Amino acid sequence: MLLSVFSVATVAHVHNWLGRLYMLPVTLLHKIIIKTMLKGTSVRANARARYLFHQTC
Repeated sequence: MLLSVFSVATVAHVHNWLGRLYMLPVTLLHKIIIKTMLKGTSVRANARARYLFHQTC
């Protein structure tokens, strides 16, 4: 079984209450978007690995 590890980091410096208020929905949406992107990446990577494995057999 092929295992892969992905890490995603985002850094944002907020300086006042308006920045914190802005970051609330951005943070929530960012988590959803990144999870969806990584799930798609994982599916494509697994399909590619299976294809390459069967080509070498």
